[in-house]
Amino acid sequence: MGISLEHLAGNLTLAALKTKIRQKEEAGFELVTLARGRLGGQATNLATFRERSDGSDPGDIDLVPIPAGESREAHESRLDDGEEGGRSFISYAAVFVSSAETNVAVDRA
Repeated sequence: MGISLEHLAGNLTLAALKTKIRQKEEAGFELVTLARGRLGGQATNLATFRERSDGSDPGDIDLVPIPAGESREAHESRLDDGEEGGRSFISYAAVFVSSAETNVAVDRA
């Protein structure tokens, strides 16, 4: 099973970021983590994918912005809400959305 690292532009909107991730997943991969970084001095997002050998679709993802000013407990509560709603938690990290650092939870239906 292979691992693939993708750099996704830091100036993408949340919707465009989701579209890029889904395009990679439709090509036989599954998102494992999403985090921010810098490449050549430019803000970028790093998405880590694992190859799916069975050809299945892992399902739709949601990228949920979490306000930075909230307490740790409020962040945990928002993350728990997704799981209680029947979603599978994938990743939670600060990423660049429209060039602004944003806390984003990634979960899947």
